[in-house]
Amino acid sequence: MNIEHPENDFPLTDVQKYLLIAGGIGITPIYSMARYLDKKGKMLRIIYVSRSAEESAYLDELMKDFEGRIIVHHDDGDPNAVYDFWDDLVTPRATHVFCCGPKPLMEEIKAFSGHWPEGRVHFEDFKPVDVVRQDDVAFEVELKKSGQTVTVPEDRSILEALRDAGFATSSSCESGTCGTCKTRLLEGEADHRDMVLMEEEKGSQIMICVSRAKSGRLVLDL
Repeated sequence: MNIEHPENDFPLTDVQKYLLIAGGIGITPIYSMARYLDKKGKMLRIIYVSRSAEESAYLDELMKDFEGRIIVHHDDGDPNAVYDFWDDLVTPRATHVFCCGPKPLMEEIKAFSGHWPEGRVHFEDFKPVDVVRQDDVAFEVELKKSGQTVTVPEDRSILEALRDAGFATSSSCESGTCGTCKTRLLEGEADHRDMVLMEEEKGSQIMICVSRAKSGRLVLDL
């Protein structure tokens, strides 16, 4: 067994003001950062976005510890109800932004902060697996409860294809690490790419944010 020193790919910069943005399970490092900065007496604000209160880790602790310094927004899975970051990022400030969360959140923050000075906006995303690979092919997903069938293109995940088709789906990390999008697999053979499922679960469950089909068709309990 080889043991290496831990690496920090999301280090805190020593400044006076911080804007900490978390989406879903991305609150894990953000909460730790906030507690550390609070002890150091730094000025900070937190924006925590998620699907619902029930799916928001550390929510009670955050509301208690950072009352008056935290904004919490739940969109209930509605793409039209997501938090608008424009007012927070339209004007570059002497603030450093630290953001951690799923891919759509990261892309939104990058788009809104593109005019900020280099080195002011920092990102940590969960990318332990390749969601899309060069040899991926399209396949079909049948939704048993609705009776509808959705085609998953070779360059899209099941989760993204379902969203594109107008289905509200639960997700958080969107990298196969948190388990939020676990869905019952009724038929078909899955190409499992997550880091969550136990071996005995792989015949009946699938993480739709990263996993695909080995067979040409999957039937899901949706």
